[in-house]
Amino acid sequence: KSTTIHASPTNNIFLLIYPDGKLWVNYRVRVDAPCNMELSNFPFDTQKCYLTLESYSFNTAKVRLTWKVPAVLIEAQRLLEFEIFNYSYSYANGVYPAGGWDQLQVKLPYFAQ
Repeated sequence: KSTTIHASPTNNIFLLIYPDGKLWVNYRVRVDAPCNMELSNFPFDTQKCYLTLESYSFNTAKVRLTWKVPAVLIEAQRLLEFEIFNYSYSYANGVYPAGGWDQLQVKLPYFAQ
């Protein structure tokens, strides 16, 4: 379980300042996340792993999150025992008492090889 901002050889951050003072900040992020598995039919089943990314401190009044295509990069060399197929990504707006938060969602269906 870890999240890191790419740094090769320096932080991989893009900052754009618009004439009206609005800022656009772009981070390349690597996420290593756990995924719970139901193994009662293993290896003859299909699993699905879901990941939701959102700002921790700031709602949509302060921070907007969007996908840029291609949004998800799968490192095949780390998945030797599983095959990921038809993965998808989407956007949602999570509503909390403190306001709305942009949510970037990934669905990763996979099966054992």
